[in-house]
Amino acid sequence: LLEHEVLVARLRRGDRVVKIDDHAIRDGIDYYVQLLFKKPGEKIALALERDGKPVNVSLAIEAIPIPDGSKLAEKLLGLKIAAIPDAARRRYEIPDEVGLWVDSVTGDPARKAKFAEGDLILFINSAPIRTLQDIGLALEEVTPGENVMVEMARTRTERPFKQPVRLRAMGG
Repeated sequence: LLEHEVLVARLRRGDRVVKIDDHAIRDGIDYYVQLLFKKPGEKIALALERDGKPVNVSLAIEAIPIPDGSKLAEKLLGLKIAAIPDAARRRYEIPDEVGLWVDSVTGDPARKAKFAEGDLILFINSAPIRTLQDIGLALEEVTPGENVMVEMARTRTERPFKQPVRLRAMGG
């Protein structure tokens, strides 16, 4: 960790990357192409331009952490999400590709949209939802006050139905 902190401290706002591992970086595409196949832990050499002067830095690639879908769903939508229990999956004949449902409604956006315990989460902003990781990725860029489209299905009723629901993400 200390080595990482030292390496990160050597990068500054305004530094311009001019080379990655001796490959010239002319634009954003060059930058992404050079990093595309790098793996977490792999060391890279950066040639930077800082205040008009050359600076060389070596650092290790870090994995981007996957956002916590459970926390984001509760924080932004007011939904506590869980894996569908096997007994419920059998009882309601829920297909394997549907992976999550509403465990409880904890906040105003979900209450106002009339979500209920046992509702299935199918899509968020057009992204298919099968895992908490999917929810995290779908919600990571959502900001408080932004509209979020959730396609849900209700199975715990005489007449099961599927519908899109618009929620306004809450803050805090």
